[in-house]
Amino acid sequence: MTRNVTDYAEENPFSETGDNGGNFALPNKPGIGFNTLSLAALGIFQFSLLWNAMSKILGDTTPLSLFLSLIISLIAVVCAYTINHLAITRGTVLSVLNFKGVQFLSIVGIVAIGFAISSATITGNVQDTVGEIQLQEHHASMAATAAAKNEVAIQATQTVPVLSAITSDLPAHAESERVSASLSESGQPGTGPVTRLLIEKSTRAQNISDILADGEITRKESLERMNKLLGEYQSTLDSQELSFREKRSVLQKNHAQIVAEGAILDNAIPKSLLLAYANELQGSVELQGHPIATRNVDAVLNGHGKALQRVLETIEGKADQSAPFPSRPSLADVLSYIAYYWPFAAVVYGAEIGLPLMLFVITYARLYHVYITENGINPTVKRRDDVDEFREQLLALRQTPHRPIPVATSPKNTPTSRKPGRPRKDHGNGLSPDGMAE
Repeated sequence: MTRNVTDYAEENPFSETGDNGGNFALPNKPGIGFNTLSLAALGIFQFSLLWNAMSKILGDTTPLSLFLSLIISLIAVVCAYTINHLAITRGTVLSVLNFKGVQFLSIVGIVAIGFAISSATITGNVQDTVGEIQLQEHHASMAATAAAKNEVAIQATQTVPVLSAITSDLPAHAESERVSASLSESGQPGTGPVTRLLIEKSTRAQNISDILADGEITRKESLERMNKLLGEYQSTLDSQELSFREKRSVLQKNHAQIVAEGAILDNAIPKSLLLAYANELQGSVELQGHPIATRNVDAVLNGHGKALQRVLETIEGKADQSAPFPSRPSLADVLSYIAYYWPFAAVVYGAEIGLPLMLFVITYARLYHVYITENGINPTVKRRDDVDEFREQLLALRQTPHRPIPVATSPKNTPTSRKPGRPRKDHGNGLSPDGMAE
């Protein structure tokens, strides 16, 4: 009885029995082979992790969601087993017979299905962990943004001394003009256009000072509320009683409140109003019929405007807004945080991609050894001429139909040892002697 080369791919690629110079002596009835058992064990490993992962990806614990997770996981595992099994038990045979396209597709199929299932498994099982890491980073970002907004508001209060100087200096000039016409130099004291202009500018400075005082109170109250909200955010993150989904729901509301407080903090000190007032002071005034008064008043107002402008230039611009609330982690997010869970990822990718690839390589090497041994080719070469001759022999063999490989039979499997009756059941793999499907 002869065996087809395909049968060798069904059995243990690591077993080698007999004392026939290293050739394989295989049993006549292979049963369940090593590759099949290995892929079945891998399927159990895949299903146990993938079902849990799909349940988390779907994000629901209803019976329908659990059922869908079960069905999706079963389909994925069956597909993976089929692709890996075909690649290892059939793809290797055709690869030995020089079907390069089948060899390429077998390897691509193993890697593709392994990567797909591994990625889904890793995403579902670690996305909660990655999500909490993202929320921790978001909390730190919001705290930094709050500190930056508070710093800008504090810097804006540096204009208070300048405004105080304006509110005290301009009324003094106005009084001097009213009593002695010191700015107009007209010799006609009294409440004229110069006096009224200075009082107007002084009143505006006083109003802005009052706004800054109110803004400082608002700033302190808003900062206190924001710090409280940030503390609640961290407490929710540290909670052991809430699931990740429940934490996200609470933290989204907390995030909206923090953003609102940030807007209040931004507008507590109106820097745009201060800039407008500084430009107003530095602008030219026109007092009809009073050129000397115009020049002297411009000098006074420009001096205060430039002083206020210098202070405003030291104040940073508006602080950056808070980062948006993180969305649920995607595969790209999960892979970007692989440093946090690389041992788990290494096990999953190694098992689901590395194991089938190793079985493919070992099975291919074993079949190749059987192929060249049974066809009388010596693969041990030492000289370049031998290499060329070996290649020519191998190419010539691959251009002819494959010869069946004889197998050593035990006494009880010989025709004379069998009793008359029903013909023996064919335990082959359904392939013709040339390795192709019948």
